[in-house]
Amino acid sequence: MHLRPSSPTFMLVLVALSFSCGNANTSDTGAGGDAGRGGNSGGTGATGGGGSTGSGGTTGSGGTSGSGGTSGSGGASGKGGTSGSGGASGRGGASGSGGASGSGGTSGSGGTSGSGGTSGSGGKSGAAGSGGMDAGSAGSAGTSGAAGSGGMDAGSAGSAGTSGAAGSGVTDGGTVGDAGPSTGCGKAAPPQVSTRQTIDVGGTAREYIVNYPTPYDPNRPYRVLYIHHGRGGNAEQNITRNGGWYGVGPLSGGSTIFVSPQGLDTGGETGWPNTGGQDVAFIRALVNQINSTFCVDQSRIFTTGMSYGGNFSNTLGCQMGNVFRAIVPFAGWGPQGTNCVGKVAALVTHGTADTTIEVGRGGASRDHWSTANHCTATSAPYDPSPCVLYQGCDVGYPVGWCEHPGGHILPTFSGPAIWNFISQF
Repeated sequence: MHLRPSSPTFMLVLVALSFSCGNANTSDTGAGGDAGRGGNSGGTGATGGGGSTGSGGTTGSGGTSGSGGTSGSGGASGKGGTSGSGGASGRGGASGSGGASGSGGTSGSGGTSGSGGTSGSGGKSGAAGSGGMDAGSAGSAGTSGAAGSGGMDAGSAGSAGTSGAAGSGVTDGGTVGDAGPSTGCGKAAPPQVSTRQTIDVGGTAREYIVNYPTPYDPNRPYRVLYIHHGRGGNAEQNITRNGGWYGVGPLSGGSTIFVSPQGLDTGGETGWPNTGGQDVAFIRALVNQINSTFCVDQSRIFTTGMSYGGNFSNTLGCQMGNVFRAIVPFAGWGPQGTNCVGKVAALVTHGTADTTIEVGRGGASRDHWSTANHCTATSAPYDPSPCVLYQGCDVGYPVGWCEHPGGHILPTFSGPAIWNFISQF
């Protein structure tokens, strides 16, 4: 049957044929689109239409992204979208601990950190001055390490960390050096009391009284004066004697901690026989107790005493010359023995009319310290009168002699004599 081009049926046939041919062409183009999907960038950048990549690979942590995932030929993106490991910023430049000083030493400032880069080995601290009462040698100064190499500015090395002031013990062959503040610095003081306190020493309860300045500054290192009573005496009498603490209290201006130990009762009288070294052991323990409780300048610890207390002050100057800086014995004698350690300054006082401990025994004490400190026999007046100082003594270790016309007494000039002598250190 023949159809006319103008008939409706003929037009429908043409439309159908055209639609069929159009679908075939679209399918061919779709195959090209599959190639475009090959341009997806490493799962990070979503492909655009026709194979163009998305916004490139997302950057890794800390690093700037590469040039983005630009599609290569055929739309495949390069691997440049992942960040290089080099972009991760180091903590670099962080200094080490600087040269930490020993007890009493100030630490170095450490190294200032660089703005990036790997850290160096840090400031390696030295052996820092070891503390303790008898440890005397200062530690090495604590050298700074390579302190924060790398980084944009390489991190400047910290200062070397100055060494502590000679540890806390002895220097110059056993003399008291610049021992520095004690471990009690920074601690609040216990309640102020005027009654005896107790410390156990080798199973024996020993007693003492301590008085500290008020107001008390826990960060200020104070000098300490130990005052020892005479035979048959007690710790309480030193509180008021000669105007208070042998007359030193009113002169000290709140700069001194006073300690009054109590001697043991031996044969019905108290005193300091030091049997088996028990009294020296007591003072060693007491010094440690005071130093750990209060802020003490360990280079300014002194002792004085009258009669038996004067004898014990001489003993302490001999056996604890690495702890006490100076001694001021009144109407005493000694020291006994030749096993002295360290070096002390000494101001010895005795009365020519003393019939209990005759003046020659006091003179022997003077001669002992004068010889130990290499003084000459030449003397010069010293305040207060009638005191003199011997010339040519080892630097920092003067020896003085105060001979007065009285008997076995604590002279009225005890306060100025003690204070003028110990305050020079």
